[in-house]
Amino acid sequence: MKRLILCAAVLVLTAAPASAANLIVDSSGTLTGATDVNVGGSLFNVDFLDGTCASVFSGCDQNSDFAFNSGAEGAAAGLALLDQVLIGPFDLNVQGSGAFTRGCGTNITCSIAIPLQINPTPPFIVTQFVTNSSLEANDRNFPGLTNILRDEDFSLNSFNTFARFTRQTAAVPEPSTWATMLIGFGAIGVALRRRRRQQSLLIVG
Repeated sequence: MKRLILCAAVLVLTAAPASAANLIVDSSGTLTGATDVNVGGSLFNVDFLDGTCASVFSGCDQNSDFAFNSGAEGAAAGLALLDQVLIGPFDLNVQGSGAFTRGCGTNITCSIAIPLQINPTPPFIVTQFVTNSSLEANDRNFPGLTNILRDEDFSLNSFNTFARFTRQTAAVPEPSTWATMLIGFGAIGVALRRRRRQQSLLIVG
């Protein structure tokens, strides 16, 4: 019985698609975003964008404009960027390689803003900042939240950019996934019936 349960678990796990962030890089080698970024067990797409908070986040005038609203969620999103997206050459911002994050045209540091909520004192926005440095040891996911202005234009500063997260909608399993799972459960059912039949024959005999 334990072996059958183990087989069922393996079948379900192999049927489920593995999740890993997919980096989006333009023709010049600049990182513009990523898909399938895992934040707290949910998958998001992220775009790195310059401009003002108002232009990037649909007016930037209500909390629903942002994917995350609490400091804990912002910290989790920042950690996901450092661990899953700002990796390899995009972690080091290698000079001359084009391996920069969009909005950050420098090989020293890139400061990435994740707006969270409207400050009770407008026009300030409570924001989580992530610093991606050319020295990996200097990467930071700041625990303290910062206020930025709604109309502060990041396109005027080569050190700052916004990270706009978009939650993915639940994907419908592909037909092949359903088929694999049904075949697996069907095989388990057949094995259980055979086992019961053998046990009943032993009792009768």
